[in-house]
Amino acid sequence: MYFFLGNLSAVDITFSTVTIPKLLSCILYGGTSISFLGCFLQLFFLILMGTTESFLLSIMAFDRYLAICKPLRYTSLMTDKVMVMLTSICWIAASLHSILYTYVLSDLKYCEDRLIPHFVFISLFYVPVIFIYFRPSSDHSSQHDRIVSIAYTIITPMLNSFIYSLRNKDVKKGLKKIIIKLFLHS
Repeated sequence: MYFFLGNLSAVDITFSTVTIPKLLSCILYGGTSISFLGCFLQLFFLILMGTTESFLLSIMAFDRYLAICKPLRYTSLMTDKVMVMLTSICWIAASLHSILYTYVLSDLKYCEDRLIPHFVFISLFYVPVIFIYFRPSSDHSSQHDRIVSIAYTIITPMLNSFIYSLRNKDVKKGLKKIIIKLFLHS
């Protein structure tokens, strides 16, 4: 299980670092566009990390199923070799999916200049998720949509590793100590 959690943590960290550097440069230096190549590189890595994360979560669910439903056979079924093989299959399948998706998109004809606003690229990738899960039925603003999309692309992946580690008793003890120190010294 920890092998899969380690891979998932790496994917989550990489997932959030794909878009953050360009996003920060746009915010700090006032840039409003991304190059065509930069856009497709971000798209490739976003799809790669998102697909890998989905596959890893599926394998982790299967791993937990074996541990709970077949505890006596778990160690013989889920060997180190099998875990490495399953993880490798995740990465290879996600790479193939990402390459194919990016290639098909790059083969389309594009008009005008090849500079795309960074927020447009991010919103095109995440709009379905935002509209499905975060869209309030009342009035909304585009500023609210930007905030939600930034929170979804930056905060969520960075917190995933922390949330998964909260099952560890040592992490819980350390977190309790930090919270107690913060509230007692405030």
